[in-house]
Amino acid sequence: MLVAASFIVAGTVMTGTVLATQDKRAAQMENERRKLDRTKDPEDRTESLMKIADIQLTYVTDAVGASDLSKMQTSLQEYRQTVSDARNTMMNSGLNPYKKSGGYRNVELGLRKHVRVLEETAKRLTLAQRPPVEETIRIISAIHDEFLQVLFK
Repeated sequence: MLVAASFIVAGTVMTGTVLATQDKRAAQMENERRKLDRTKDPEDRTESLMKIADIQLTYVTDAVGASDLSKMQTSLQEYRQTVSDARNTMMNSGLNPYKKSGGYRNVELGLRKHVRVLEETAKRLTLAQRPPVEETIRIISAIHDEFLQVLFK
């Protein structure tokens, strides 16, 4: 009887920790969205967009871990849109990537990390479940390559 009670208490603590993490992510994402509404500077906007993309990527990995494929696909779509917004913000900013490279580097470094996370995430899926993640990897890799060309041409 004591063992069962300990397990329930431990399970409650674990659930509380998971909920606290989810609440923290949601609050962080909301904070970054508010920053986007307030700022017009392309580098600042890109920084917030990449932080949002980081959070959205954690939702993707959580969905894969929970075998929730519909949530994974929804999170992947949101993630791709956020990365596209970050790309468009910098590419349409008119900033010289040699003189003001901060935003460009922020996106390039973030996407490099994201590709590794997505590749590891894809390995946790069956072959039949991988296409949405593989398509996202292809898109993100293309955007990453575009930033490398701009930074190092």
